[in-house]
Amino acid sequence: MLEIIDQIKPQKTTKERIDELELKSDKMKVWLHYYFQHFNKTRAARQAQYSDPANSGRDNYIALKPFIEQEFKRMYMSAAEIATRFAEMAIFDPTEYIDDLGYVNLKKIGEDGLGWMVSEISSKDIRDPNGDSTTVYTVKFHSQARALEILGRYTGIEKGIVFNNIVIQKGFEKVSPDDWETAENITEN
Repeated sequence: MLEIIDQIKPQKTTKERIDELELKSDKMKVWLHYYFQHFNKTRAARQAQYSDPANSGRDNYIALKPFIEQEFKRMYMSAAEIATRFAEMAIFDPTEYIDDLGYVNLKKIGEDGLGWMVSEISSKDIRDPNGDSTTVYTVKFHSQARALEILGRYTGIEKGIVFNNIVIQKGFEKVSPDDWETAENITEN
């Protein structure tokens, strides 16, 4: 089970990538670690204990700019990518990853590139009356309702934009937008 969990974890962290770099000095690695915490060149140089923080921060930034830009591209998503991710969360159907016994197939989730759909994996040891212990894993997925709420804010839907095929409860009668000829037919109660 643990090897399956390892398969859906992110590749490598920025810290791990920095540690693998071949740099002139270890101080440059320390500077990079601090720089990625707050993105301030001089402050990072001060924290890395350079004698001339302003110049050292600038020099390190220039020397490491290709790595820094590559990490930014890897770490950050565009607004369109974020919206797409939330849309995928909102329509995600986990039932195809749950077997007949009710267990989640994390290996298949990882193979399908959907490991990010899992918001939490926790484990709990349960002892039976015989004294044997069994580890039970709980898998939680991101909230579809929350994803829809965020998408609504992002797209402006929450401000009253009406989409086709949405059924609205009006009084005791259901009214579908397909039945409306114009927006003027909508009356307030």
